[in-house]
Amino acid sequence: MINAHHHLYSALAVGMPLPKNNPSNFNEILQEVWWKMDLALDRDSTQACFEAGLLDSLKAGTTTIIDHHCSPSYIEGSLSLLAETSEKLGLNISTAFEISDRNGHEKNEASLQENIDAIKKFSGTPHVHPMLGLHASFTLSDSSLAKFRDSVGKLDCWGIHSHVSEDKADEADAVILADCDLERCKEIQENIFNFDLHRQPEDYALITEPKKE
Repeated sequence: MINAHHHLYSALAVGMPLPKNNPSNFNEILQEVWWKMDLALDRDSTQACFEAGLLDSLKAGTTTIIDHHCSPSYIEGSLSLLAETSEKLGLNISTAFEISDRNGHEKNEASLQENIDAIKKFSGTPHVHPMLGLHASFTLSDSSLAKFRDSVGKLDCWGIHSHVSEDKADEADAVILADCDLERCKEIQENIFNFDLHRQPEDYALITEPKKE
């Protein structure tokens, strides 16, 4: 089996006590649980998470994992550690380090570089597929996205692993910040995507008529 979106770094969070400030929505869960936990990971705890998560995957019959990793206090070398641990256990792995603006410019740059290093190191290898990891759009500015494009655009064999519309808060942020022409959207909806305007009932027969032997 294939796990198309995993967070191996959270493998040891099973059974973790609830935070003192009980979160009540998506953003609070990120702030009170996951962003505190991933910031606390060092090399040893990250490796323990990798090993625990990969072994659990094998027990469930999963041999290929597309992972989205985040350990802001242990960035450099983390994707190589993931690839090496996966290879040791005999799994196929897709690596990506989550880039976000939330931890400041220095960690943003280091996270981008870790992705680039992994892409250069593992592209073309049989059991490791490196990708560019992005957090949700509400933690990434347009200038950051442009920088990522310029940095990896000329590299071979890479893709993007990103979070998209995980919660209404993410969608609401995109609507507020998106630089889009709503009048142009209305024009396209009324013309290009206007079913009543473009449908030709006489063509339905091509679909509804019985197939001739």
